[in-house]
Amino acid sequence: MEGRGYKLKEFARITNLSRKALLLYEKKKLLVPEYVDEKTGYRYYGTEQVRKAAQLSFLRNLNIPLVHIADILEKKSGLKKYFTRSGKRLELLRQQIKISHALQSIALCDYDDNLISDQIETTVIPQMTVMTLEARSEIKDVAVQFSVLNRFMHQWNIRVSGYPFTIYLKDSSIEIAHYKVCYPVENYTPVQHPDIRCEVFPSVKVAFMYHYGDYDTLYLTYNKLRGAMEQQGLRCTNEYLETYVIFGDKRYTDSSTFLTSVSGILQ
Repeated sequence: MEGRGYKLKEFARITNLSRKALLLYEKKKLLVPEYVDEKTGYRYYGTEQVRKAAQLSFLRNLNIPLVHIADILEKKSGLKKYFTRSGKRLELLRQQIKISHALQSIALCDYDDNLISDQIETTVIPQMTVMTLEARSEIKDVAVQFSVLNRFMHQWNIRVSGYPFTIYLKDSSIEIAHYKVCYPVENYTPVQHPDIRCEVFPSVKVAFMYHYGDYDTLYLTYNKLRGAMEQQGLRCTNEYLETYVIFGDKRYTDSSTFLTSVSGILQ
């Protein structure tokens, strides 16, 4: 750095901005050099402009057009207003959910290469320690019970160790389901609550299929699972597990981000 400031080449190096980008920002009056030598044409940038260059980089990395960046830097607008008005907030949330979905799918495929399959498979679910909340209600109220159990666990700092699931007991009916919402946990924790328990579930053998989508079409996978078990002569206890492998978010994206393992417990 010379007495007059940073030359363009040096300023580009310390700000990680290209010469082309700096000249464009100068043309758009977003980042104008503090001094330009009329004889040599050398451009000099001040120390305070390093921070402004960093702000520019940050905003450009969010794919915000230069015209809107100018308004943000001049305090005519703000990031929140830009994302709200442009619809970019929704777009970014969708991208975040899809990236999360992709990462979870990759992790799942590491131990289950047959993720996309219309065939039922059998597996043994090992013994596990589980926090449960038992209830009788319409199916649509399962999510409410999960919220109650989740709040209780958060309050008592009980750590989850696996995918949440619902077990539907054999006396469930179409109108009213008898079920337990469950979170696998690391350690057995005695609790005092009228409905919530810490239980040790024994190892069970199950036949399962993956369901892609939300609750609206879940019955289709159940029908296919029951039909396939009958075809293969697999005897079910009439108790079923729904394991929620990948959660989506209906507010910001379509239901293709949901993945549920639907299992029948075998005799």
